[in-house]
Amino acid sequence: MKEKAIYIGAVVLTAIWGVAAPEGFAPFLLGFELLLALSMWILVQILAGKVEIVPEPAEETVGKKEPIVLRVKLKNASLLPASCVAVTVGWRDLLDNSTGTVESMGMAGGKRTGVLEFYIPVKYSGVYEFWIQSASVRDWLRLWSKKLLITDKKVQVLSVPLVHQAEEWIPPAQLASGGDSDQHSQKRAGTMDRRYSRFVPIGMEIRCRECIGS
Repeated sequence: MKEKAIYIGAVVLTAIWGVAAPEGFAPFLLGFELLLALSMWILVQILAGKVEIVPEPAEETVGKKEPIVLRVKLKNASLLPASCVAVTVGWRDLLDNSTGTVESMGMAGGKRTGVLEFYIPVKYSGVYEFWIQSASVRDWLRLWSKKLLITDKKVQVLSVPLVHQAEEWIPPAQLASGGDSDQHSQKRAGTMDRRYSRFVPIGMEIRCRECIGS
């Protein structure tokens, strides 16, 4: 909006200059400004039918209090570059039904795909749903804009509690029995085998591979 107001002001000043000096450079400049604005409008109409918006999560599962990264692909089927694509993403927490939106702008070259990344902070575990709420393409001078056709596709991301370490107690008698001696020979009796489990929901039993089936 600001860019359009500035451009209109420039056209008006050029027109006044042209009236004051009709035989000077002003008429040519006024014609150029009007033609440029028209070409930008045509560009927006072309790109509006050629740019496709596709949302997809970077990871379907994240740890609690880790930001959810949502990638939005800007697929441009036109040879003309889409220098300014504004996207608004809506989200909903399916547990308490709270909602929100995030906005960003990206670009996609001719016959190329641009990628926008949204980082949505979450405080609680649960299932979060995302969708494209609105999207529009603008011209290079930001004079015109037109909404893009968007699908009702929704993606879901699961946020779960983080468990940093899982512990396994290896009794001395088990080590002395000789079972899996190659694997346990490096562990001293009475020590803990510490492992890292990135995403383990509360209540899930954490078991060591060596103990399964024993």
